[in-house]
Amino acid sequence: MSALTSTLHQALLACTWALARGALRLGLGPRPGGDSAFVLSCDAVTLVGSKGDEAMMTAILQHLRTRPGVREVFVSVQADAARACADRLGLRPLEVWGSVAMPLRLLRQMRRARPRVAFLMGADIMDGHYSPVEALRRIVAADLLQRACVATAFTGFSLNDHPAAVVPWAFRRLHPGVRVHLRDPLSLQRFERRVGVPARLVADVAFMLQPDAAEAAALPATRWIAMQRALGQRVVAVNLHPLLFRGDAAAGTVQALVQCTAAAMAAVPGVAWLLLPHDDRAGIGDLEALQALQAALDPATAARTLALSAPPSAAGIKALAATLDGVVTGRMHLAIAALGGGVPVLAFAYQGKFEGLLRHFGLPAWVAMAPAEALAPGALQQRLAQFVAELQPLRAQVAAQWPAVKALAARNFEDRP
Repeated sequence: MSALTSTLHQALLACTWALARGALRLGLGPRPGGDSAFVLSCDAVTLVGSKGDEAMMTAILQHLRTRPGVREVFVSVQADAARACADRLGLRPLEVWGSVAMPLRLLRQMRRARPRVAFLMGADIMDGHYSPVEALRRIVAADLLQRACVATAFTGFSLNDHPAAVVPWAFRRLHPGVRVHLRDPLSLQRFERRVGVPARLVADVAFMLQPDAAEAAALPATRWIAMQRALGQRVVAVNLHPLLFRGDAAAGTVQALVQCTAAAMAAVPGVAWLLLPHDDRAGIGDLEALQALQAALDPATAARTLALSAPPSAAGIKALAATLDGVVTGRMHLAIAALGGGVPVLAFAYQGKFEGLLRHFGLPAWVAMAPAEALAPGALQQRLAQFVAELQPLRAQVAAQWPAVKALAARNFEDRP
């Protein structure tokens, strides 16, 4: 979407937002007191296209299925893939997205669904970095739901230091009853400075995901990890993906990082390596980079390396991650899965959201490494060796902070503002 088209779409969406507010004042909204819930997903086209989206969605559904008074769950969709996914998850699809008429369509659909509670997944899209229109739609939806007497909350989201202009404008017009949650201290500070409306600190809702130990136990990786431990090896997972670098030279730069990672792994003794994909989407997933990494390993390192050919489910990844000694990753939700299982991480921090995540656990700054920094000669090798050497104190630090982080994650589901 061009800048001009985006600006026009935002203006038209603001107009239909005003019309929908008027309709609510005339009593044309849904009748309160229903027995359903509504979840506005991160991706209305695929629903759970990434494992991060799947982790957040599954955590919300696990909560809703134990919540008194909720008999069915509706979810926003915009394409056949999302509708099929909703069916598999036992959800009722609602097509309310994707046009400037969204506010009016939302009210019409809510009259049918009559939710009593709504959760909007904010993740990393509420600052408008990827799409100002997408961020505006979510704020509009939250406002209208709350004005229709639906208890509405944003699950924890990140905010960069330069949100799109429409984001503060819209948040200042949001119904004050909507519970706004920021998922790390830095994002909360930015929100308070840039937006200036009440918000609460939480931790990412994916920390509430219940692991699927049965799936993890069925994976060959679980048996391989146990075998490596019996041989006296520690086991560290490695994850790379193509979004660590941007621009025309990104592909070549990712390949350079692959070579640096292979050299660093070879130089660290006493460790078995699990190449763990977290995203299998075409073009932006992890499989191609991890296959290149496996091909770049020397024979001795390859002999103590296992590569998964596809990622397990989000709940299976969380259970598997808890059996590891450490995780090296550029995927934030893989880091969340590991930290939630008490396992330290070394992060390729290609976005500011990593810094806020690691601050929750009071981890030292050096466990976050910019991808470009890792390309300097010997830099990744030194950092990886330090990470492996300090796994025990890092694990103790994660364990000490976990109760507080878990309590912050549970705030996503609290009813009070």
